[in-house]
Formats: sequence, structure tokens, C-alpha cells
Amino acid sequence: MPTITNLEVQKNNKNRVNIYIDGEFWRGAEAISVVRHGLKMGMEVSMEQLTEAITDSECERAFSKASEYLSRAMHTVDEMNKYLTKKGYDSQVVQYVTDKLKDYGYLDDERYARTYAEQFGNARGQRRIAMELQRKGVGQETAERFAAQDSEVAVANANAVADKYMRNKTPDTSNLVKLQRHLLSRGYDFDTVNAVVNRFRSED
Repeated sequence: MPTITNLEVQKNNKNRVNIYIDGEFWRGAEAISVVRHGLKMGMEVSMEQLTEAITDSECERAFSKASEYLSRAMHTVDEMNKYLTKKGYDSQVVQYVTDKLKDYGYLDDERYARTYAEQFGNARGQRRIAMELQRKGVGQETAERFAAQDSEVAVANANAVADKYMRNKTPDTSNLVKLQRHLLSRGYDFDTVNAVVNRFRSED
């Protein structure tokens, strides 16, 4: 059986250890995984034992990367999957990390959708918010539920967006057509947009 001939702490990362098998460098691993699996110098090990230790090491390292990623901003489960996959981790490791993060409450698509809708609801209509949430990997039902806006709230928000857009502009036909396109691009429905545009027409 292969024998561990040396365990050497890496110079640039004290939390990782270089593993030498039969006198030759095999690969690096997280120190905590080496300890957890009881790997020691002079120990005979099977490739199955080594593979388990390395998988554990990859999970530890991926979890650390994921935690750093989440410390900068909230993310959906889908965004985390893509991030870890892009970093080169296999599907088994990615699944382990995302499941662990969900168990800890660090990954929660419903909370993400609620926060996103609250943050952007004043300046975007429910259609756009729902579309953006789905693009980020939130399920359609969840995205539409949290993006939903009361009609009065939607009109009030759209009016605020329109007032800002129309500042220093005359409410002529050309500008009102542009306003209509602007509001539609923000995700407001036709009824809301027409109500806002008609307000400018009546004021004119």
C-alpha cells in the first residue's frame, strides 16, 4: 500500500499541507482535513482513504471561498453554484457546500428575492424585478410572488420615476412616447404606464 512519507506545511499558507507519498509529492490539502482523517507520516493508506481526505479538503476550501463570496453581497443558490463551478470544483463539492450554506441560512432564495424587491421596488415595476430575479436563478413562482406590487403603489412609484424623467422636458407627444417606453423598460405594466402618461397629458 502507498505510504505517507512526509506532511509539510505550505510556506505561503499555513492552513494547507503538502502530502508526499512514497517519497514523491502527491498533492496539497487543508490541514484540518489531514487531521480529521488521521493522516500521519509513515502511515500506509489506500487510494480510497486519500481520495476521501482530498474530497473533504476540497469541501473545506470551497466553503471558505463561498463564505468570502457571500461576505461581499447576497447571492442566490444558482449564482453560488456557477461561482464554485467556475472556480473548478466538481459537482459533488458544489452540492455539499450549497447544502451546508442553506442549512446555515446563508443561502436563501426567498430572503434574497424579498430583499431585492424591497431594494429596487421603488424604481422598477414588478415585471422587471421578477425577470431579474429569475435571471439570477430564483424560481418563477418565488420571483413573481415577491415582485408583486399593489396597483396603487405601482402607480405611485411609476409617477416618481416619470417625474424624474420628465424634469425640464415639455410634455409634448414626442416626449410622452419616450416616457412610455422608459416606463415599460422599467417593468411597469401597460395600465400603470397609461395612467402615468395620461396624467402628463391632462396637465399639459
